[in-house]
Amino acid sequence: MTKKRPIRPLRWVVPALLAAALNTGVPAAQDVRPGPRILTAAQWQEDLDVLAKTVAEKHRHAFDMVSRADFEKAAAELRAGIPALADHEVVVGMIKLVAMIRDGHSRLTMPTPPGVDTQSHTATNDPLAGLAFHALPVQFYLFSDGLHVQAAVPEFRALVGAKVVRIGRLTVEAAMEAVRPTVAYDSAMWVRHVAPQYLRIPEVLQACGVTDSLQRVPLEVEIEGVIQRFVLEPLPPGQEPKQVTWSDVTGAAKPLFLQNPGKTFWFEYLPDHKSLYIQVNAIQDDPGETLAAFIARATTEARARGAEKIILDLRRNGGGNNYLNRGPVLSLLQLEGLNRYGRMFTIIGRATFSAALSLVSALERWSETIFVGEPTGNTPSQYGDARRYPLPHSGLTVRLSSVYWRDSDVNERRPWVAPDLAVETSWADFSVGRDPVLEAALDYRAPDNLFGQLKEKYRWGGINAAAAHYFKYRNSPATAAERTEETLLAMAEFLIAENKLADATGILRRAVAEYPESFACQLGLGKRLVEQGAGESALEPLKKALALKPGDADAAAWLRKAESLAAAKK
Repeated sequence: MTKKRPIRPLRWVVPALLAAALNTGVPAAQDVRPGPRILTAAQWQEDLDVLAKTVAEKHRHAFDMVSRADFEKAAAELRAGIPALADHEVVVGMIKLVAMIRDGHSRLTMPTPPGVDTQSHTATNDPLAGLAFHALPVQFYLFSDGLHVQAAVPEFRALVGAKVVRIGRLTVEAAMEAVRPTVAYDSAMWVRHVAPQYLRIPEVLQACGVTDSLQRVPLEVEIEGVIQRFVLEPLPPGQEPKQVTWSDVTGAAKPLFLQNPGKTFWFEYLPDHKSLYIQVNAIQDDPGETLAAFIARATTEARARGAEKIILDLRRNGGGNNYLNRGPVLSLLQLEGLNRYGRMFTIIGRATFSAALSLVSALERWSETIFVGEPTGNTPSQYGDARRYPLPHSGLTVRLSSVYWRDSDVNERRPWVAPDLAVETSWADFSVGRDPVLEAALDYRAPDNLFGQLKEKYRWGGINAAAAHYFKYRNSPATAAERTEETLLAMAEFLIAENKLADATGILRRAVAEYPESFACQLGLGKRLVEQGAGESALEPLKKALALKPGDADAAAWLRKAESLAAAKK
């Protein structure tokens, strides 16, 4: 059980009277409603009208995930409520309205200080003076074992590493849910990425009912098993001060993927693992080197070093220009010795977004890569190429997608690209410099035959994942000539043992299509169909089996069963 300790005496903590009120459970006094508006109610309503009209007319397909009627109802309710709302509450209301369309690229850009809301690739004009939001002096990250303070201004270094228990009046889980409607997303993983950023914005917290105050945000944390309470005030306007991290506070080593945060791309050979690690943090060129040239240089290094594995890390990649993906894809596909199952890995996660997701989709389709980490931050088929539209009075900017990028499947509706090897990072891992995601890739050893690989892919991602891997194997120049009849039959038996009869039947249909001269494949399909009561469908493969092996008693017996079933249904 955790213990409770009084409020710590830190700068930017509010006076002792409020602190005492927090400790005794007495509610703190609410902020007085802000003074004169920056905009009149009529001006806000006109901005809202322009916003709603622009969304409907300029988005590629605004009403794909939300009905137009629900969107217009929400807009009307917000419009009616504007006279009673403060300026920041109107802004948050409009942010929620755009987020309803469930497109990670389309949103009303939040008027935050530089570095607080990091989603945009392109700069946005500043809104009208006085509308800027503020930030608390801490940064949060959601690990597998909870929300933690990942960084803080130097005065709050004691909070770095603390597990957050409550924000304002809510638990962390409830606070995350409260701010969810402000997040523009198509993949729920993007909420896990962005919502912790929004939990440090007082205007969002107050407008979403997490706190009463814009100036004082209660924070309850657990440090070394002890519950402690703080009250945070927002940072002054302007550029944020440099923040300290866990490594700064403790001297702990940073994991490899955080050692070069300012670089667009870089690589390092890991001799102990005979692996080349490549990190690409944006799909864009550097002033001194194009992305295509960089990947070509990295793959050349992999060959020269005799690397046994190549690991591409995209977990911090928020996208860029997806037309630049051709170079990386071609370079990686040409690595004959490394574009093999168990030798090529791509690390993905909640921040893998936009053009980075397009690269993931291309690698999923054509390469033998194994995905490691978390699901991606948006969907394989996605709206994008957002265009910017300023609102007339506030100067706020709405970004709206103009293109729909369709993945290879015309009916693609996956919520994300899921990892094959699902690995999350806990604070316990991070605090000692461990990267369990990279470790999983380095430690992985692949099955040495196709049957083992198909079983593994099936357990990771079901029949579609197994089928995709089989397609790649059959269409790879290195393995296209191999016969896979026995593998398909073995896979069907495995699925039968797993009680996945429909999947087993699908595998056998594939086997018959590829090997129509195979007695075993024809008999296997016929037997499975009879067992499922599909006597009419079983007749053709069983007759072909007997034609391939006349007089076979087993095939003849199953054919009689099929004929009996077919006759009974006529």
